[in-house]
Amino acid sequence: MKKTFFVLFIFVPILSFCQGNYQVPSINDTSDYATKVYIDPDWTGTESGTISEPYNSWSDITLTTNTAYLFKAGTSHPAITVNGATDIYIGKYGSGDNPLFDMTGRFYLLNSSYVVLDSLWITRTGGSDYQNVLDFQSATVSHMTVSYCKVWGQDGGGPYPDGYPYRVQVGMGHNFTLYHSEYSYCRNDLIYAGGGDNMKIVSNYFHHACMDNLPPTNTGTGDVIQLENANFSNGYIANNFMDRQHTVWK
Repeated sequence: MKKTFFVLFIFVPILSFCQGNYQVPSINDTSDYATKVYIDPDWTGTESGTISEPYNSWSDITLTTNTAYLFKAGTSHPAITVNGATDIYIGKYGSGDNPLFDMTGRFYLLNSSYVVLDSLWITRTGGSDYQNVLDFQSATVSHMTVSYCKVWGQDGGGPYPDGYPYRVQVGMGHNFTLYHSEYSYCRNDLIYAGGGDNMKIVSNYFHHACMDNLPPTNTGTGDVIQLENANFSNGYIANNFMDRQHTVWK
């Protein structure tokens, strides 16, 4: 007797908590910014910040509001600090791989608001405790968006996994949006949020968190996403993928 079987697949989004409305960030959209400033570290000619005469270093730039700062695709850069910025965009121009920030320091933002990081690769080599890759650890930071980025730690040597950065992203403040990005390889939490409401974490890929819990250390207590000591009203956390093969907690 021939039998027919029907298989029903049910998809359940991970960490699906929705409240309020959510607007999906656009990739490589600088149309709202009045000024464009271009950076190419390989440029050796006259520097004016235009696409034909780009700056060759972040240190050449004076931050101004309503400006998009665009790093040439396929180039590499050291760590940068964004201090006192309002209404800026940091992304890429040209075709090819995303700009790579390959750092021994941290990509650090403070005293800033309405900052967009888009289409960047950001990595840091570890080596000691409490090193973070991407750091918004300041109550003076608000309205930050990270979209279409890859943020990860690298092993700086020493007994495995001690060489990895402690956390990948740390945030304090209000109105953070983490969208369609990949976060991986740290000793403790991948995402640590120590304060703020209106946080939106949507459609990201998380893996290799809390590597301190792997042999030979076996002491890790970190999370993929940790929301701590704050009012997280109006949050929207949905449709994220978490690979728990190397992840201990939630």
